[in-house]
Amino acid sequence: MAKRSGASRALPMLDWMVEQAQKRLRRQRRLRRWCIGVGSGIAALSATIVAQPRPLFVWNASPSADIGLYLVGGKSSLSRGSMAALWLPNRFRRLAADRRYLPHNIPAIKRVVAVSGDSVCALGSRISVNGQWIADRHKRDGKGRPMPWWQNCKRLGPDELFLLNEEAANSFDGRYVGISKRSDVIGEARLIWRD
Repeated sequence: MAKRSGASRALPMLDWMVEQAQKRLRRQRRLRRWCIGVGSGIAALSATIVAQPRPLFVWNASPSADIGLYLVGGKSSLSRGSMAALWLPNRFRRLAADRRYLPHNIPAIKRVVAVSGDSVCALGSRISVNGQWIADRHKRDGKGRPMPWWQNCKRLGPDELFLLNEEAANSFDGRYVGISKRSDVIGEARLIWRD
């Protein structure tokens, strides 16, 4: 049996120490990746609490616009005549949900009838855009409940739109909620499947 030298006896201990250091390094890397993944997931979930996620598709079940599935695009393409998906202002969203016009968590689908620079008037029961009558509004809904009214004539600013479904006389739209902020609009809504 050959006798081992002192240097060769120290190598297994050195190999073991290097192996342990590498294992520790791998564990630290796995832990770091796991923490980054969990942190990213928590941040993504938190973002949906703070900022409402932007829907890509909206199912419209309200008869005030064509019933069906809408694809929601960007805001930049919005112009007079476009259909838009929007969040009603909170007080009107609550009213619409309480009266069962539209669930609280579903965006409304409305037509853009006036844009920046247009003049919108709501006087009495008549709504006009640029001096042309476009719609009437009701004092009460189909169940006899009073409808909110606004009275004003206003030239729309760069961040304002007026949304109204002219073909639906009972639509809960700009006749009652007034002028919309562009920030309430999710995007242009295009009907891709009609029910």
